[in-house]
Amino acid sequence: MKTNNSILFCFFGNIIIQIFILNQFLFSNWINPYYYIIFILFLPTRKSHLFIILSSFLIGLFIDIGVGTLSSSGPIHALSSLFLGYFRPKYIKLISIREKTLTDLNFDNLSFGRILIYVFVGVIFHHFLLFIFSGLSFANIIISTILSSFFTILIIIFSYYIFKK
Repeated sequence: MKTNNSILFCFFGNIIIQIFILNQFLFSNWINPYYYIIFILFLPTRKSHLFIILSSFLIGLFIDIGVGTLSSSGPIHALSSLFLGYFRPKYIKLISIREKTLTDLNFDNLSFGRILIYVFVGVIFHHFLLFIFSGLSFANIIISTILSSFFTILIIIFSYYIFKK
């Protein structure tokens, strides 16, 4: 995602994929991959923190509107995405040991292990908050987080390496 047009395309493309394809599959009442967070995780590091937070909130809000959780559970996707966008710089610092500033980081130069750690931490954090905000019992929060995170991580890692440019 290098240009503003490609960022806009990815923003709406991820919303469409999430609402019209992935949300149609609910496996075993526990597993629903939330692919749209790939947009938040891999926004260019040169973008301002305010842009990332605002984009994160908006993509979550569009998902809430599209799947109907805004009227039933509240803005659970918007809030969990907002927190992910807010804490994203901390996750990036976790995987970047050589870069002095966050804007120096280039995801293309990171090893598979560092990308996996970054995606793993971000997805678990997002999903845990999402299921807390949805009002599930603690056991259901843990089960849903583990199962949905596993499949989300698989899809994100697979997609990242296919579409990486």
